[in-house]
Amino acid sequence: MRKIKIAAIVVAITALLLVVAPTVNSTVQKGYLGEPARLLAQMFVPKADLYQRLFQEPIDVGTSGAVFQYSFFNRYAGRHTFGLLARGDIPQAPPSSFTRTLSLSIMCRDEGGVRYKNQAVGSLSPWWLPSTPERGFDVFTYMVPKDLPLGGLVNCEVSVQTGDPTFASRFEIYAFYARKESEE
Repeated sequence: MRKIKIAAIVVAITALLLVVAPTVNSTVQKGYLGEPARLLAQMFVPKADLYQRLFQEPIDVGTSGAVFQYSFFNRYAGRHTFGLLARGDIPQAPPSSFTRTLSLSIMCRDEGGVRYKNQAVGSLSPWWLPSTPERGFDVFTYMVPKDLPLGGLVNCEVSVQTGDPTFASRFEIYAFYARKESEE
């Protein structure tokens, strides 16, 4: 009889953990239980959508004065980037060799007002995903929840202060995006 009670208790605890585990993992990865727990959870048991783009929308970086509006929600706490997606090949070269004239500014708001402002002039960090044809340039970095809120609607305005049509056509820039980055 004692073994049956122990087995029933173990089964009940296991079932409870299986039911609660995804919720606990989501809570930890969103940063609600502190930075160390979040970093460990994101490193060892990352959620399937952790590094998926928050949005990917068209942009034209060849036209000076163009303004684009983007809305999204941050799903997880930690380091994020805004960047440009490219269809053209990006050679391995120093970041300063890609463009010296492209100037972008970004201003993001939530219901409380402006939360994040930044400007980039010719400072792009190229990246490639070896197993896929994806490539692009990181432009701005932000932290959630320090710079932008977790889970709340964020509206951003990206302005092309000085366009670079040569850069835009050479690398076939087609979209602006935001995504969560690894912090390993």
